[in-house]
Amino acid sequence: MMLLIRTANVPSSLTGYLSRYLLELESGLFVGKINRALAEHLWSQTAKYAKDGYATAVLSGGSDLGFTLRAHNHPTLTIEDEDGLPVPHIHSRTES
Repeated sequence: MMLLIRTANVPSSLTGYLSRYLLELESGLFVGKINRALAEHLWSQTAKYAKDGYATAVLSGGSDLGFTLRAHNHPTLTIEDEDGLPVPHIHSRTES
C-alpha cells in the first residue's frame, strides 16, 4: 500500500523515525510503499509523538475512493465519514 504523511511542527525525533521507513520528499512530507501493518504502526506513532504539531495522512485502499484520509491535531482540517466516504472539512482557525 502507498502511504503519504505530512507533518508540521513535530519533534525532529518523529521525522527521523518516519524517514527510516518512508522517503522524505521535502521537509515534513513522507511517502512510501509499505505493508498495511507498518502503515498503521507509523500512523499510530505519528499521532502519539506529534506533541503540539499536527499530521495528515493518505493511505491507499480502505474506501470506495481507493484511499483513506486521516488527520491528527490539525488546526483547520477535520475528516468525517459520510456514508462510508472520507470527507475533508476545512475551516478557519476562528471557528468553534
